[in-house]
Amino acid sequence: MYDTVLDETDKILLVGSAGNSHGLKLENMIHLDISEKFLSPPNSIAATVTNLPIASNSIKAIVCVGSVINYTDIYLSLSELSRVLIAKGKMLIEFESSWSFEYLFKKAFKKHACISETFYQNKKEMLWVYSDTLVVGLAKKFGLGVDYERHIHILSPLLFRFTGLQNLSSKVSFLDDAPIVKGLLSKYASNVIICFSKFSE
Repeated sequence: MYDTVLDETDKILLVGSAGNSHGLKLENMIHLDISEKFLSPPNSIAATVTNLPIASNSIKAIVCVGSVINYTDIYLSLSELSRVLIAKGKMLIEFESSWSFEYLFKKAFKKHACISETFYQNKKEMLWVYSDTLVVGLAKKFGLGVDYERHIHILSPLLFRFTGLQNLSSKVSFLDDAPIVKGLLSKYASNVIICFSKFSE
C-alpha cells in the first residue's frame, strides 16, 4: 500500500516503532516511541501517541502497529493521529480485539472497550481491548474512513484460552488462512489491522 501512495520525500510517522522501520526506506521517516533508549536522533521523537509534538496536517502516512493503542486512551490516540495526518493521507493501525477467542467467557469478550489481562513474552500484563465497531466509529468521528480491514491470529487464541500453552497455540496459526476459518471465524481474531484514509477537508 505504501509503495503506491508515498514518494521518498513524503513524511511518514512510525508510532511505537522502537526504531524498527518495518522494511520501509524513506528519507523523512519519523520514529516515535515512549522510550528514548530505542530511538536514534535526528528523525526520532520520545513522546506518547496521545500528545504528539508534531504540527497538524503535516504527515502523509502513519504506521501504528504492535498494538500500541491498546496501551493508550483510544479516543485521544485517534484524535491526535488524525490531527497530524494530511487530507487524503493514509494510516495503518493494528490493535487487539475484544472479540478474540482469548477472552471467551471473560468480562472483556465482545465489549467495546475493556481492560483485560493477557500475556506477552510469557509475562502477564494488563491492556485495553477494543471492538472493531468502536475503533471504526471513533475514527470516523475524527475524519477517517476505512480502506480495508484484515483479521489475524484467529485459532491460536482459542487454543491458548483452553490450554494456556503459548508455544502449542502458535503452531496452529497456519490454519488461519483456511477459507472456512477466514470466512466464518475471522471476526474472532486476536488482532485487527485497518487501513484508514483521512477525508478531504
